[in-house]
Amino acid sequence: MLTWLTSETNPRPVGLARIIVGAAAIIRVVIAVPILGKLTEPETLRAPLSVWFPDPTPALVASVMVVWFVAAILFMIGWRVSLTGPALLAAIVVVLSLDLQTYSNHLYLMAWLVLLLTLADAGAGLSIKRVQRPVVRWTVFLLMMQVSVVYGFAAITKLSSEFLSGRVLAGALHGGLLSFPDPLRTREFLGAVAIAAVFVELFLAVFLWSPRFRPTAFILGLGFHAMIMLFMGPTGELFVFALEMLALYPLFLTQDQLLVIWDDQCASCQDWIVRFRRMDLLDVLVPIGKTQPEHDIESDEVERSIHLVHAGETSRGFRAITRIFEHLVPTLWVAPVFRFPVLSRLGERWYRWQAARRSCLVGSESAIGAGPPPG
Repeated sequence: MLTWLTSETNPRPVGLARIIVGAAAIIRVVIAVPILGKLTEPETLRAPLSVWFPDPTPALVASVMVVWFVAAILFMIGWRVSLTGPALLAAIVVVLSLDLQTYSNHLYLMAWLVLLLTLADAGAGLSIKRVQRPVVRWTVFLLMMQVSVVYGFAAITKLSSEFLSGRVLAGALHGGLLSFPDPLRTREFLGAVAIAAVFVELFLAVFLWSPRFRPTAFILGLGFHAMIMLFMGPTGELFVFALEMLALYPLFLTQDQLLVIWDDQCASCQDWIVRFRRMDLLDVLVPIGKTQPEHDIESDEVERSIHLVHAGETSRGFRAITRIFEHLVPTLWVAPVFRFPVLSRLGERWYRWQAARRSCLVGSESAIGAGPPPG
């Protein structure tokens, strides 16, 4: 275990998490401006966290907001994360400390994520400098644990008759993008929704770690946060919360390379490989043409359908396409939906139709010698 924690791993998933959390921080500073602005008004009742903290004057608020905004942008693009991360963290901590009315669970979570991403050297991948260096796995593990802590704690705190009865949801389902249908505001239905919410949070806390159930967890997590934003408010803060949590999902994906065996004498296949490589921000795909010796799949099999080899399992056709999209940005959050039986069958029909219509350049020098296109 110690060897695993101290080993090095791909920095790109951490870099992607940094980008998304940085974007969430930019959105959150916009939300914070009017809240802090009201605290500077003389008639506003204040509740300082400590008598040692200064009053939130307009100059102080403006200074903190500028530092927050600039640091968030630089943090997002990966410029000197070891400096911009602490600056962003300091601005968030100041806002949390100015007054009890500025506290937010989502803002508190953001402070922890910025701290852990800075500790994880999140500027090592997908940064403006275009440099890439491995990161230590234990720092990534702490970020992954944060996901389980948030979902697990949220589920445990809901294990009460008050919440499971649906009474809490009855008062919370307002202020979202959509109005919750009045005919569904029954004790039985809201109670069922409350139980389902607890189940989903417990499922996410545990099964994001499971390769078998991870695709289901991705879809449940995306749907869970989407439903919260649609029917609950404030929408802005819930959107920030969704970004914070979904940003960490790619950390659970495999770090092993995925071998994509394709027909490198086919122009249509080459177009697909080019698209895959463009979206492969996590750098996990290894395209191997049928004319290359690094695989043992029969040539005629590769001509009929694309193959994916990963973790000792070989997928082909639309199933392989689905597995590939599950590791590409931005499709990785939604691609698992194509595992559903109906969509999977429709996808296979579409794939066979596409395969029958594809245009090939068999014998063409440009196609035969192409191999995997450059990244």
